[in-house]
Amino acid sequence: MDRNGVIERLVNEGLLNDRWAAAFVDAKGRCEYCARDLLMDRLGYAVAELDHIIPQSKLGPDSGHNIALACRLCNIVKSGWTPVEEGESATELLANDRALLVQRVRERIARKMESHDESWRKATEILHRMWWS
Repeated sequence: MDRNGVIERLVNEGLLNDRWAAAFVDAKGRCEYCARDLLMDRLGYAVAELDHIIPQSKLGPDSGHNIALACRLCNIVKSGWTPVEEGESATELLANDRALLVQRVRERIARKMESHDESWRKATEILHRMWWS
């Protein structure tokens, strides 16, 4: 079954609306920022969100090329940040180089998560020692 056929089936069976179905199909069910499989389990599916790559608060369009399938954590970490740099045309990038914008978001999230990961590891170690000592 082709892309449109899968989207149509998901919509016709009342499982997802057009926008969600297209996002899941185009991203192959993975967060476009961290590659988490959002179909692997119920939790992954429950934390799936649609993110505006260029936030609407920064005049990003509410259209297909500007929508990315994201997990909740990536969407929170990205927040209202925009991957468009000074002097660039958001419209042109969305139409011609969406992958570049997604890559910039991935890199930003990875940098922000590095410091968070270290504090998570330390807290986990302390708590586990307390509970299992």
